[in-house]
Amino acid sequence: MIWKRRVQGFTLIEVLLAASLASIVGIAVYANLASGINMMRRVVESSPEEDLAIFFEKFERELQNSFHYKEIQFKGEPETFSFASQINADPLLGGDEGIGRIAYYFNSSEKGISRLEQNIHEVYDEREGTERTVLRDVSDLMFEYLGYDS
Repeated sequence: MIWKRRVQGFTLIEVLLAASLASIVGIAVYANLASGINMMRRVVESSPEEDLAIFFEKFERELQNSFHYKEIQFKGEPETFSFASQINADPLLGGDEGIGRIAYYFNSSEKGISRLEQNIHEVYDEREGTERTVLRDVSDLMFEYLGYDS
């Protein structure tokens, strides 16, 4: 008597093996996905220390680009600080960079430090420039100045 094997389906062992392999692969994929999502959250989430370091780096760069300009006087008060500096210019004004006024001040309604940038035309016409909050969650700000005795 010859035994004929019917090939109509899978054996129980084959089904259990496939199910266990699929679950192992699924667990590995889920673990990697969850790890990637957690890493993305940490990267996207900014810390106050990073925000402060970035603010001071940009502030320092703008102070290094400042210069004496007769029409834009340095102005320093306890909560406001403005100076002439090199700014990004509107391409319609003829270039990438130009002369302008930059002011930093404490914005109590936004609870942060705001930056006001005016190009030279906005300064002469006494128009508002571009304002944005550059550092949030600030409770108070006071500028102090040192100068030479003449």
